[in-house]
Amino acid sequence: MKIIDFMKGTKRIYQQNKGSKYYEVSPYSFQNWWKVDPRQDWFYRFMKCHFPDNKYPVRFYSVFGAGRNLKDSFTGAKVFYSGENLESHICYEDMNLRRSVLTYWKYRQKHYGRYATEYVDLALGMGERDDIEKYLRLPEWIPYLINPESDYEACKRQVREFNESRVKENAKGAVLVASHDDYGTRDRIVRDLEGVIDITYAGKWRNNSDVLKTVYNDEKELLLPDFRFNICPENVDAKGYCTEKIFEAFKAGTIPIYHGACNEPEKELINPQSVIFWNYDSDNKDNISEVKRLNEDDAYYEKFVNQVRLYPQTADYIYDKLTELEKRIAMILKS
Repeated sequence: MKIIDFMKGTKRIYQQNKGSKYYEVSPYSFQNWWKVDPRQDWFYRFMKCHFPDNKYPVRFYSVFGAGRNLKDSFTGAKVFYSGENLESHICYEDMNLRRSVLTYWKYRQKHYGRYATEYVDLALGMGERDDIEKYLRLPEWIPYLINPESDYEACKRQVREFNESRVKENAKGAVLVASHDDYGTRDRIVRDLEGVIDITYAGKWRNNSDVLKTVYNDEKELLLPDFRFNICPENVDAKGYCTEKIFEAFKAGTIPIYHGACNEPEKELINPQSVIFWNYDSDNKDNISEVKRLNEDDAYYEKFVNQVRLYPQTADYIYDKLTELEKRIAMILKS
C-alpha cells in the first residue's frame, strides 16, 4: 500500500509537469497558472487598472507546473505568486497523512520553497518571511475576495459587508464544501461533530448533496447563507497560511468552524470571538457544546453573529497591501 501511495504522488507530479498552463494577453503572460480566462485574472486586472499604459512584458508564475519553467529565458519582469502554502506545516498525531501527499509536498518545496526568488524580480506569497529579499506577503484572501481596482473607500465598503452580512432566516446546520482532505484537517472536525449537528457535504469530498450544482450553479457564495455554520479549515496548518475560507464565511454571514494559521489567522484583523477554532490536541468538548447551543438557541445565536468580525483596521491593511504591490511592481518596471 505504501508503494502504491508513493506512486500516486509521483503520478501527480508527472501530470502537473506535463500539464503546465500558459496564457498570454500581451504584454502580460502567465506560466504554471490557474486555468482561467487571463483577461478576468486578478493580476491582469490589477495591471490594467494601475499601469494602463504599460507595454513592458511581465510574466506571472505560480506553482501549477514544472519548476524548470521558472528558469526560462523570458525577457521582461518576472513575478511569482503562490496562494498555496510553501511553509513548514504542522502534522498532528491523529491525522491520516498519506505518503503521496508528502511526496508532492517535497517536490513543491524543492522548486518553490523560497518563493522562487532566485529566478524572479518580485515574489508574493502567504508566508510571514522577513528574511527573503524581493518578497511581499500577499495573503490569498485578498486576490480572492477584494477587487484589484479597489480604492480606500471600496476597501471600507467590502469590510463593512463582511461585518454586516447575515444568513437566511431559516438557516440551520453546517455545510462543508471541499474537493479533498489531503492532510486530514476536515476529517477530525466532522468526526467530532457528526451526530451533534446536521452536516451537508456539498463538494466532492464526502458528497451527500447536489444542491450546490443543481440549485446554485456551483456558486458557493450563494449556498453558504443557507447554513448557520461553515466548516472551513485550511488544507494544512502553517503559520501565516490563511486563505479565503474564513473570510468567505464572514461574507456569507455564516459562522466559521475553522482550524489553520496556528489558530491565529490574521490576528490583527479578525476578532477571534467571532470564530469557532477547532483544536487537534484536545477533545473540543467546549466547542461541541457551543455549536450545539448556537444551532438550537436563537437568542444566543443572534448575540454571537452580531459581534464585529473584522476590526476597523482591516480596510487599512487591505489598501496598504494593494498600494505596496503597486509600488513594488512600479519599481521592477522601472529597473
